[in-house]
Parts: sequence; structure tokens; C-alpha cells
Amino acid sequence: MAEGQSPGNIAKKMSYLKAVFNVAVNNSWITVNPFQGLQAPADTDKKKRIPFSNDDINAIFSSAVYRGERPRGGGGDASYWLPLLSLYTGARLEELSQMRRANVVRDENLGWFMEITDIEDGDTVKTESARRRVPMHLELLKFGFLAYIDGLKSSPEGFIFPDMKADTEGYRGGNFSKWFGRYK
Repeated sequence: MAEGQSPGNIAKKMSYLKAVFNVAVNNSWITVNPFQGLQAPADTDKKKRIPFSNDDINAIFSSAVYRGERPRGGGGDASYWLPLLSLYTGARLEELSQMRRANVVRDENLGWFMEITDIEDGDTVKTESARRRVPMHLELLKFGFLAYIDGLKSSPEGFIFPDMKADTEGYRGGNFSKWFGRYK
């Protein structure tokens, strides 16, 4: 902690050391695991994310964006669709920001899905299990999401939100996140 490491990072490293020393104990190289029962300090500084209240949700979905405004800083149509997609799918911002037309698929038996993958160059998922098929909520269909996708002009990359530009670190959702945090 004196070196500035987070309690979560320290706990992770301690779990690795505990596992290594367990092997040593199991092979009778040592008699006691010095990391057994040892815990990292609690993370008291970690900023907890506070969920949106009903008033917050109402403010978002009654804003100028939902009355026709499409701010360039919000990625044009992304300013309208990303909050809706987030609300109805629970997907992460970056997962939605990197979606391409090919990621919206129809299963003959189950209906419409969004495939969250990292198979395209530059795409990322947070964990291995983040690769998944997310069912398309009927409300998204009622709002016209498929019509929006059908109306997209072809772009070489095929992104659903072609007006979104990656930030300096290469994340397509980075600039949107900054815009959304300031948007009123």
C-alpha cells in the first residue's frame, strides 16, 4: 500500500502467494503457509458507483436527445441509442460502442440478439465470459432499433454508431462517456 497499490490488487497478489505456499505445504517442503488467514486491508477509498435514481432515469429519457437532438459530442445517433441499449441489455458501454451490423443477428427460434464478441480487430471484452449473445428486448424493437440499423449507410468498418470516434486510448466509448457525464 505504501507503493500506491490498491487493496484489490494486493488481495489478488496475496491469493497467488497463498496458492504457491499451499503447494509447498502439500509437498512437505514447509509446514505452515505464512499467507493462510492473512487478508489485504479493506478498500475504503474505492469510489462506489451509485445507480441512477428514478428521477435520473426520467431526466435522461426526457432530455433534448429524446426530442430529436443528436449532439456530435455524443456520437450523433449513439446519444439516443446507447442509453436505451444500456438500460434494456445491461451491456457495458464499450461492448455497445464497438458493435457492428453483423453483431445484430436473428435466431429463427429465439428472435433477435446482439452478439458481444472481440473477434474483430480492436474489439475488446472485459473477461472471457463477456463473449455472449444478448437477447434484444421487445422495447428496443418498438423504439425502432432494427429500422435504425437497416437505415445505416455502409461504412468500411460496419459500426452501428459510425459517428463515434475512439478516444486517445483507442476506446470507442471513451468520448461518449465524457460527453454523457457532462450532458444535462
